[in-house]
Amino acid sequence: MKVLLLDDVDKLGRIGEIKEVARGYANNFLIPKGLAIVATKSNKKIVEQKKLEAEKRYQRRVKNAKGKKSELESLTLEIEKKAGSSGKLFGAVTSNEIAELIAEKGYDIDKKQIVTQKPIKSVGEHTIYINIYEGIKAAVKLIVKQSNAETKES
Repeated sequence: MKVLLLDDVDKLGRIGEIKEVARGYANNFLIPKGLAIVATKSNKKIVEQKKLEAEKRYQRRVKNAKGKKSELESLTLEIEKKAGSSGKLFGAVTSNEIAELIAEKGYDIDKKQIVTQKPIKSVGEHTIYINIYEGIKAAVKLIVKQSNAETKES
Protein backbone atom coordinates (compact mmCIF):
# COMPACT_ATOMS: atom_id res chain seq x y z
CA MET A 1 0.00 0.00 0.00
CA LYS A 2 1.39 3.42 -0.93
CA VAL A 3 1.19 6.04 1.78
CA LEU A 4 2.17 9.68 1.93
CA LEU A 5 4.03 10.56 5.14
CA LEU A 6 2.60 13.50 7.08
CA ASP A 7 5.44 13.51 9.61
CA ASP A 8 8.97 12.12 9.95
CA VAL A 9 8.80 8.43 10.89
CA ASP A 10 11.92 6.73 12.27
CA LYS A 11 13.33 4.03 9.99
CA LEU A 12 10.70 4.79 7.32
CA GLY A 13 11.09 8.28 5.90
CA ARG A 14 10.65 12.03 6.12
CA ILE A 15 7.55 14.15 5.69
CA GLY A 16 6.19 14.28 2.13
CA GLU A 17 7.77 11.04 0.96
CA ILE A 18 5.67 8.32 -0.65
CA LYS A 19 6.49 4.89 0.77
CA GLU A 20 5.29 1.39 0.03
CA VAL A 21 4.32 -0.25 3.34
CA ALA A 22 2.36 -3.28 4.45
CA ARG A 23 -1.40 -2.70 4.51
CA GLY A 24 -1.61 -3.67 8.18
CA TYR A 25 1.17 -1.25 9.16
CA ALA A 26 -0.60 1.55 7.32
CA ASN A 27 -4.14 0.78 8.55
CA ASN A 28 -3.24 -0.13 12.13
CA PHE A 29 -0.43 2.30 12.93
CA LEU A 30 0.48 5.03 10.45
CA ILE A 31 -2.99 6.28 9.46
CA PRO A 32 -4.66 6.15 12.93
CA LYS A 33 -1.69 8.00 14.51
CA GLY A 34 -1.87 10.71 11.84
CA LEU A 35 1.60 9.91 10.53
CA ALA A 36 0.47 9.06 6.99
CA ILE A 37 -2.43 9.11 4.54
CA VAL A 38 -3.18 7.07 1.45
CA ALA A 39 -1.17 8.44 -1.49
CA THR A 40 -3.54 10.18 -3.95
CA LYS A 41 -3.08 13.22 -6.18
CA SER A 42 -5.24 15.49 -3.99
CA ASN A 43 -3.44 14.35 -0.84
CA LYS A 44 -0.06 15.13 -2.43
CA LYS A 45 -0.96 18.82 -2.66
CA ILE A 46 -1.91 18.93 1.02
CA VAL A 47 1.33 17.23 2.00
CA GLU A 48 3.44 19.60 -0.12
CA GLN A 49 2.18 22.49 2.03
CA LYS A 50 2.93 20.55 5.21
CA LYS A 51 6.36 19.67 3.86
CA LEU A 52 7.19 23.36 3.37
CA GLU A 53 6.10 24.14 6.92
CA ALA A 54 8.11 21.20 8.26
CA GLU A 55 11.20 22.34 6.35
CA LYS A 56 10.90 25.79 7.94
CA ARG A 57 10.57 24.19 11.39
CA TYR A 58 13.57 21.99 10.67
CA GLN A 59 15.72 24.96 9.58
CA ARG A 60 14.69 26.87 12.71
CA ARG A 61 15.63 23.88 14.93
CA VAL A 62 19.00 23.51 13.19
CA LYS A 63 19.73 27.21 13.67
CA ASN A 64 18.80 26.98 17.38
CA ALA A 65 20.89 23.82 17.76
CA LYS A 66 23.94 25.48 16.21
CA GLY A 67 23.57 28.43 18.59
CA LYS A 68 23.25 26.07 21.54
CA LYS A 69 26.30 24.15 20.31
CA SER A 70 28.52 27.23 20.37
CA GLU A 71 27.25 28.14 23.85
CA LEU A 72 27.89 24.63 25.20
CA GLU A 73 31.35 24.41 23.65
CA SER A 74 32.37 27.54 25.54
CA LEU A 75 31.61 25.77 28.85
CA THR A 76 34.20 24.10 31.04
CA LEU A 77 32.69 21.68 33.52
CA GLU A 78 34.46 20.72 36.73
CA ILE A 79 33.68 17.87 39.10
CA GLU A 80 35.39 16.55 42.19
CA LYS A 81 35.45 12.82 42.80
CA LYS A 82 37.22 10.54 45.25
CA ALA A 83 40.30 8.99 43.73
CA GLY A 84 43.28 6.90 44.71
CA SER A 85 46.84 8.21 44.85
CA SER A 86 47.41 7.19 41.21
CA GLY A 87 44.51 9.40 40.08
CA LYS A 88 42.16 6.53 39.33
CA LEU A 89 38.58 7.25 40.42
CA PHE A 90 36.62 5.04 42.81
CA GLY A 91 33.91 4.68 40.15
CA ALA A 92 33.22 6.52 36.91
CA VAL A 93 31.75 9.93 36.20
CA THR A 94 28.20 9.19 35.05
CA SER A 95 26.15 10.92 32.41
CA ASN A 96 23.68 11.78 35.19
CA GLU A 97 26.37 13.75 37.01
CA ILE A 98 27.39 15.49 33.79
CA ALA A 99 23.74 16.39 33.06
CA GLU A 100 23.46 17.89 36.56
CA LEU A 101 26.62 19.98 36.01
CA ILE A 102 25.20 21.29 32.73
CA ALA A 103 21.84 22.01 34.40
CA GLU A 104 23.67 24.11 37.02
CA LYS A 105 24.97 26.23 34.12
CA GLY A 106 21.38 26.81 32.96
CA TYR A 107 21.03 24.31 30.09
CA ASP A 108 18.40 21.59 29.81
CA ILE A 109 20.24 18.49 28.57
CA ASP A 110 18.97 14.94 29.00
CA LYS A 111 21.49 12.33 30.14
CA LYS A 112 20.73 10.31 26.99
CA GLN A 113 22.18 13.14 24.88
CA ILE A 114 25.59 12.83 26.57
CA VAL A 115 28.19 10.63 24.87
CA THR A 116 31.65 9.78 26.18
CA GLN A 117 34.36 8.04 24.14
CA LYS A 118 34.99 5.67 27.04
CA PRO A 119 34.01 5.63 30.72
CA ILE A 120 35.62 8.51 32.63
CA LYS A 121 37.58 6.80 35.40
CA SER A 122 40.58 9.05 35.95
CA VAL A 123 41.46 12.52 37.19
CA GLY A 124 42.26 15.02 34.45
CA GLU A 125 40.76 16.71 31.41
CA HIS A 126 38.26 14.82 29.26
CA THR A 127 36.12 15.69 26.25
CA ILE A 128 32.46 14.73 26.27
CA TYR A 129 30.00 15.10 23.41
CA ILE A 130 26.41 16.26 23.62
CA ASN A 131 24.01 15.28 20.83
CA ILE A 132 21.94 18.42 20.42
CA TYR A 133 19.95 17.71 17.26
CA GLU A 134 20.30 15.37 14.25
CA GLY A 135 24.05 15.23 13.74
CA ILE A 136 24.88 18.42 15.64
CA LYS A 137 27.21 17.61 18.52
CA ALA A 138 28.90 19.91 20.99
CA ALA A 139 32.33 19.00 22.40
CA VAL A 140 32.50 20.07 26.03
CA LYS A 141 35.58 20.05 28.27
CA LEU A 142 35.18 18.19 31.56
CA ILE A 143 37.85 18.53 34.25
CA VAL A 144 37.83 15.82 36.90
CA LYS A 145 39.60 16.81 40.13
CA GLN A 146 40.53 14.66 43.06
CA SER A 147 38.47 15.56 46.10
CA ASN A 148 40.44 16.60 49.18
CA ALA A 149 37.95 15.07 51.62
CA GLU A 150 39.68 11.91 52.76
CA THR A 151 37.94 9.78 55.33
CA LYS A 152 39.98 7.49 57.57
CA GLU A 153 38.54 5.15 60.10
CA SER A 154 40.46 4.69 63.38
